[in-house]
Amino acid sequence: MIARPATLLALLLSPALAVGEGRSEVMLDLLGRVPTEILEPEPGSYAQVHFVDNRVAGRLAGLGAAEGSFAERAGPYARATTMPLGRSILLALDGGWESRVGFGPLDVEALVDYALPPEKALLLQLDPAAAERVAPALLAHGYAEAQRNGLSALSRGEEDNSIDLSRRDPADPFGGDLGQSSRVIVESPFVLQASTWPALRDLASPDGQRGHPDLVAMAEVLDLPEWGDAELVQAIALPHQVDVSSLGTGGIPLWRLGLLADLDSGEDRFALALFSYTSQPDAVAAARRVVEGWGAAPAFSPLEEIVESPEGSTRPEPSPAGFTGAEVTTGVAGNGPFVTWAAIRPSQETSADPLSNPGFQRVLDLIFRREMAIFGPP
Repeated sequence: MIARPATLLALLLSPALAVGEGRSEVMLDLLGRVPTEILEPEPGSYAQVHFVDNRVAGRLAGLGAAEGSFAERAGPYARATTMPLGRSILLALDGGWESRVGFGPLDVEALVDYALPPEKALLLQLDPAAAERVAPALLAHGYAEAQRNGLSALSRGEEDNSIDLSRRDPADPFGGDLGQSSRVIVESPFVLQASTWPALRDLASPDGQRGHPDLVAMAEVLDLPEWGDAELVQAIALPHQVDVSSLGTGGIPLWRLGLLADLDSGEDRFALALFSYTSQPDAVAAARRVVEGWGAAPAFSPLEEIVESPEGSTRPEPSPAGFTGAEVTTGVAGNGPFVTWAAIRPSQETSADPLSNPGFQRVLDLIFRREMAIFGPP
């Protein structure tokens, strides 16, 4: 595949869209509520942060949904979902959520799901009318008003992170599949949920740092007119560079924060990888390195040997281009922090399905397998 560099030294934020006026607005608001320690975890810890704009995902899923299909019923969840909600989505589509938690799957407008084991939390932005139904529904299904160290919430289960199989309810999206403890605060239109009091306090407390200092610069890149009519469907934060590749070599200069975004206009769907830097030369070097290495096999790659399957097909060639079937273009934006961007566009044939973004998904697969060496350490 082809890797085509953009003009690296041209800073593309002139003129920049004002933050809050573009496709990044909802993401920036919700990620700006996440505790900074989640987006800047200690070395050696593994954090996961997933943002989904359900309104955008639902509109796009509707473009390709056949009448009576799962996609038509599931709406946004046919395109993007997170683990806490995805486990019970089939039951939710049959009305299972409303009676347990007061809202249905299509009442969720946007969300952030994050975890820094053993803590995890869920931040939901609901339709305001649905948010008003949450507390009464929870109180009718095993929750009680409680306080812990001055924090008031609706609580189920005495001990944090406890599991009681006698309380198991697979249609309950708040850990019901395990009968897990749950603490919830409703601040309409937001619902904050965690399985422990400390995690809920970190999310709800007005004290402490929120977000990441480089998020605004990344949001400005997401809002560039460069991306046409594409909307932001979802994004995965990448707090640690060592977590994207187990090779530990062959990547780009060390970045501060990474973000993998799923963008789609209905006709043009692509992934956008963003990496923040304090140094402009490092950002430019990163953009060049991605172009140079996109079609190359990393040294000692676990994909290095091409093996034939019983059906006679072969595994993808051991390069980002071969695995993703996508081209990449790169650039640098900002005036400090500087943001390296890499737009990853699959061929028209591989990106024809409106219910998926293969460029985003295949890069994410490599990251989860720690095989995305080109984004890993140098």
